[in-house]
Amino acid sequence: MSDGQEVSMSNLIDDTLDFVGHELQVARDRVEDFAHALSASVLPSAPEPKLKPPTLKQVHQLENRIHELEEKLKATQRELGLKKAANEGLMAQAHALKAALKAAYPKCPLLGPSGKVWNSGPMAGKRKSRLRIVWEQAFDVEAKRLGAADPMKIRLS
Repeated sequence: MSDGQEVSMSNLIDDTLDFVGHELQVARDRVEDFAHALSASVLPSAPEPKLKPPTLKQVHQLENRIHELEEKLKATQRELGLKKAANEGLMAQAHALKAALKAAYPKCPLLGPSGKVWNSGPMAGKRKSRLRIVWEQAFDVEAKRLGAADPMKIRLS
């Protein structure tokens, strides 16, 4: 196997690791934001001297709100777990793909250099594979669909 092919395989694995790391960070951020919102909406501020104590109805409403937020937090944590499991599956696929490509198709054009380089992160200055560019384009389309003004700000590039 030539050095270029080894670099291409290394890029594929690095790309997959970057994707997995990014997805986990997005999910972690979502859980942290939700936990912050939960604490901000549930924890009462210090009462002002002129305020009356909460009524039984208000206490009941707060208890219901706490329960709703706890359920949403549990659902978000389950979603994070499922994303982590999916990412583990992607890693297993990447390792199997690496071995299969080495054996059957060592000159795969998608693994070749794209002419672009990494601007940031641990890969800064190294060449991107064509496969990475395909991933970035798909990521940008989906991120824009979800409302991101500038997808490059939320992905390693």
